[in-house]
Amino acid sequence: MEFAQEVINNTDTLASKYFLADMNGIFGCKEAAEHLDAIKPLIKPFAESTLKGGYLGTFEKEANFVGLIKGILTPQAKPEKIRLIPKLVEATDAAPDKINCKIVLNKFAMSDTPIEQVKENIEILPAILKNSENIDKEIDVVDFVNKNVNLK
Repeated sequence: MEFAQEVINNTDTLASKYFLADMNGIFGCKEAAEHLDAIKPLIKPFAESTLKGGYLGTFEKEANFVGLIKGILTPQAKPEKIRLIPKLVEATDAAPDKINCKIVLNKFAMSDTPIEQVKENIEILPAILKNSENIDKEIDVVDFVNKNVNLK
């Protein structure tokens, strides 16, 4: 219930109602408790990034908000990877403005890459991005943190 309260505290009434209606049944799954705890700190930033502006006459913004949550709230997602999402996003903030960093959250949360390798790669990611200033393509940050093993 604390997870639902976090959503309610950080969204407007419409988004909260949409979330609760769409996520019906998830709270009956006892295995979801660790996932819910891992996702809870992400509710506020997810809400801030998806629910900006007024009501559009559709549920598009609310669907995007709930979609972010549902994308990583699956049995295949690893709670320890979910907890690293803020660090991953923060690491990409160091990228020069002209670099487009792509982060596919569910791909990251469900990856089988050892957590220590991911942590090491997140740590060096800002320096790598700063040195990638001349790249004119999108950088898949998740592929980088999952696949690079010789960067020490």
